[in-house]
Amino acid sequence: MTIAEVLKATSAHTGIPVQELTGPMRSKPVVRARQLAQLMARMHVKTPSGKPPSFPVIARAFGGRDHSTVQHGVTTALKLIDDDADFRRHAASLNSKLMADDSAGGHWGRV
Repeated sequence: MTIAEVLKATSAHTGIPVQELTGPMRSKPVVRARQLAQLMARMHVKTPSGKPPSFPVIARAFGGRDHSTVQHGVTTALKLIDDDADFRRHAASLNSKLMADDSAGGHWGRV
């Protein structure tokens, strides 16, 4: 699975275009969807060595953001999974879809 495929799946799931997920827009729905996509990229994309892509690699795919922005996005998404039932449902649903498309699977603990 690639980061581009995660972005496309997140876009289809949330209804937010890939261009907005990777662009500068900072409205709450876009930011939440972007954070979800960053988490899913970390969970489902694997390098040739079988490890998750680095934060700088994900950051470049998300419009050239700083790697610390992606770290923050992943951390925030994990916190939202714990604290926000609606976000948790969206994350679980997208995770299930990506797992069906991805033999590597994804688990919250493997970030």
